Amino acid sequence: MSHELRVDPDYYLRLKDQFLADFDKQVPPFERILNERFPSESAAVVRLAREEFERILPEIQYIGGGHNPMTEYLIGSAVVLAFYKVLSARGWTDEQVGEFCYQVSAHRFDDDSRLYRWIAKEVGFGKLYWQYVARYAKRHPYLGGWECEMVHGDDFDWGIDMTRCGVCALYDAQGAGDFTKWACPSDFAMTKSLHIGMRRTKTLSAGDDRCDFRFSADWTPEDDWPPAFARERTDSDDG
Repeated sequence: MSHELRVDPDYYLRLKDQFLADFDKQVPPFERILNERFPSESAAVVRLAREEFERILPEIQYIGGGHNPMTEYLIGSAVVLAFYKVLSARGWTDEQVGEFCYQVSAHRFDDDSRLYRWIAKEVGFGKLYWQYVARYAKRHPYLGGWECEMVHGDDFDWGIDMTRCGVCALYDAQGAGDFTKWACPSDFAMTKSLHIGMRRTKTLSAGDDRCDFRFSADWTPEDDWPPAFARERTDSDDG
């Protein structure tokens, strides 16, 4: 049963200072990778990305604010989008920005405490958390949010299928829809850094009907760079 959807068009502007502080907290791994590759441009890229993030904020669709746990994920995706816009304006290809974001995600938790990393793993990638996400999405079907359901099986611990994605909606609205499929592999970089066994054979961003996340404590964490669709394209060209 869905609930009446609350509308709060000023939500992101009202909490702009908080979200800009969130941007600043997420910057270190972006800055570190930029410094390794383009030390003379790093500060300018970060400054421009922060300005771009501030511009994007009021254009993000409201999906429930603090009541929806995926609002935080949507804000993090807007941070990535801001860097994408700045770097693509400097001539980077979608693939190059995607690889950059993959490396950033691989080092996302480098500076965090052991406790924070445990919370990120056991809560942020835990079954109970995603059960709540799925219930909230069903009861509050915001168009700019997610549509998902938990999946059970014999060959994995738990899974979740997503048939609508807030990141895809945001990136499409910002003219960055083609980049989404290059950003999605970063999920594997993050789960590997937290020693989480995850598999995924479909993504909405690659044109599939769903994103099929599966998790098992028995699986070895996997990489997904180059992403599967790019590997398949290379194999086809070689053939």
